[in-house]
Amino acid sequence: MKTITIQVTQQDIISGKRNSHGQNPLTLAVKRQSHYPAYSTPEVLSKQTSAGNWIDYTLPSKAQKFLSTFNAGKKVQPATFTLQS
Repeated sequence: MKTITIQVTQQDIISGKRNSHGQNPLTLAVKRQSHYPAYSTPEVLSKQTSAGNWIDYTLPSKAQKFLSTFNAGKKVQPATFTLQS
């Protein structure tokens, strides 16, 4: 099992696109921190590794709520989330 911690900044929130699998604040934070592609669904975030493989991480309920609130057009605050594969 792999674990990653992502820190979503205010800039990630400002730059994020609602209802986007590849440009929402969570995936932007992962891309910024890892320099590798990332995509998400409402429940899973997939991140490419340096070897070119993809790892799926389950979004904890706190991250799911953050994403659904953001997608609904409501205000969200910067946050830190720990995800497990």
